[in-house]
Amino acid sequence: GWLDRRRPAEDQARIDWARIPNSRRAVSRRRVDPRLDARLAEDDDPLLIPLRVVWRAPERDGRRRVRLGDILTLGDPRDPNWLLQRFTLTSHPERVHIVVGEPARKSELIERWKVPRGRGPSDGTMLAEYVAVQGGLALERAERGLRGNRYKVPKFLREDLYDSRQFQQGVARLAMQAGTPLRRMQQRTARYLKEIAATHSPYVIDLVTGVTGWLISRAHKELEYSQDELNAVSDLGQRYTLVFLPSHKSNFDHLVLQYLLYENELPPNHTAGGINMNFFPVGPFLRRSGIFFIRREFADNEPYKFVLRQYVDYLIEKRFPLEWYIEGGRSRSGKMREPRMGLLAYVVDAYRRGLSGDVVIVPVSIAYDQISDVKSYAAEQRGEEKERESFAWLLKFVGRLAHSFGGIHVRFGEPISLRERIDRSVPAEEDRLTVPKLAFEVCTRINAATPITPTSLVTLALLSRGARALTVYETLGVLEPFLDYVKRRDLPISVPLGLDTPEQVREALDALASNGVVARNEGPTEIVYGIGHEQHLAAAYYRNTIIHFFVTGAITELALAEMVAAGATSEAALTERALALRDLFKFEFFFAERDEWLTSVHREMQLARPGWEGLLQEGDTDSV
Repeated sequence: GWLDRRRPAEDQARIDWARIPNSRRAVSRRRVDPRLDARLAEDDDPLLIPLRVVWRAPERDGRRRVRLGDILTLGDPRDPNWLLQRFTLTSHPERVHIVVGEPARKSELIERWKVPRGRGPSDGTMLAEYVAVQGGLALERAERGLRGNRYKVPKFLREDLYDSRQFQQGVARLAMQAGTPLRRMQQRTARYLKEIAATHSPYVIDLVTGVTGWLISRAHKELEYSQDELNAVSDLGQRYTLVFLPSHKSNFDHLVLQYLLYENELPPNHTAGGINMNFFPVGPFLRRSGIFFIRREFADNEPYKFVLRQYVDYLIEKRFPLEWYIEGGRSRSGKMREPRMGLLAYVVDAYRRGLSGDVVIVPVSIAYDQISDVKSYAAEQRGEEKERESFAWLLKFVGRLAHSFGGIHVRFGEPISLRERIDRSVPAEEDRLTVPKLAFEVCTRINAATPITPTSLVTLALLSRGARALTVYETLGVLEPFLDYVKRRDLPISVPLGLDTPEQVREALDALASNGVVARNEGPTEIVYGIGHEQHLAAAYYRNTIIHFFVTGAITELALAEMVAAGATSEAALTERALALRDLFKFEFFFAERDEWLTSVHREMQLARPGWEGLLQEGDTDSV
């Protein structure tokens, strides 16, 4: 009907049409309409115009959004069955649109088809297949202009990656090196690509984010973040490939970041996940919502490494955002773990080979007032085995979310541009420290962005008093110097800490007591709060999430005490002892570069005792 209404008046005008495969659905092998092949075989140069019917979501409060209830009742309203199509067209015609992809002449497409790089006649790709894929890509771009970027995902992975000349040449090399028949190696690498790759589905993305929103509202009072920080990240994503590297405190982390991006109309990330999470029925949902699964060990499996590297290259080149945890796994202690550098090395290598103009790494801190995982972390630190992921484990995890765990706080650290850090003219083998330096800088920037929460500060104060139980007023007195330090250092906080009145401190203590982190006991005259032996690891977890802010000050105090005990009075002596302590703790904490860190030592001294340099020169160590 749309074509008939736009048919030119001239009798000689000719309009033909042919179907191209539906890129909305995953199809193992898309077949091309013979009419397209026949039309392209003629001698003329027709204008090829991609068209698609788009079924839009209902409009609510001025926004067209798919709600959880929509997809749980009648299925995906953007890809309805034939009965719902007819109903929608009759009852809600405003939800039906025709989108037009960017047109192109046959001659132009033939020239692009013949370009050596990518797919073309030399690797057996027929012109009609190439035209169908290009038409699908044009329609995906046109539809995103109507629906937004939250569904910007690969649609032609097999055609763009597996069938590409570069991929197949690599498979042929692997077959020759292993002395394996080519067909068998093709089957093996195809199986690996299917095992690894995410297969985003808009329907599942809506379903998972809808459930995530419900879980957040059930267990947490708010999801708090900086809109300005997010807007800055979004602007970078318009120009460059983004790699999100979040901290990893909970199994909830991926869902939280995915939900935040979804709610702000940003593209979903391709998130690396451990193969241990690929269990039924969770695995298929995670894969279709954006997770690609990686084996824990594959050092001696060259075909697997080849497929994983090619997949990462493809995502970098096509500017699809990536995400993984720089720590590898969840932190059981609260402190950041030592970084894992495998995927980061793949990304750096892809940038060195010119697959992207720039790659921007975005450190992300995901902090919680409290988390449901903390008791299991404490149990593991006492020697118990980690509970294996399974459907029963999932039900327990969701069940624990019935408790109140306060807020979730997301912060985006200062981005790192590979273009500013890496000189492509320098061979990789001569620049071996690039990846480790990047990894440690990411961890440092995540720590710097991590907000101090009331929970973390209260546990820090209570643990500083050992096993002694405190009243609300005693806790208030212990907190006072910590609050003053946070204010003077202008350290990041989650929300206004609100720990300077008895009522606010009591609320924070009761929240910890409700989840078993702090013991609440009725004393003879007052209620007292303490951390028992069995609760120490859980409380220490929350303290450790912010301990890095206080480490340099503690090292400075220790260095000063050692210096005074030794009878030294010079700034050089203080520096020497501080650096020795820094070296002692280098495997426990992340420190800035040497000169930058020494500047922070001087800042700590200035905060504690203004004019300390002059006092040292005068030998007045008592005043210092």
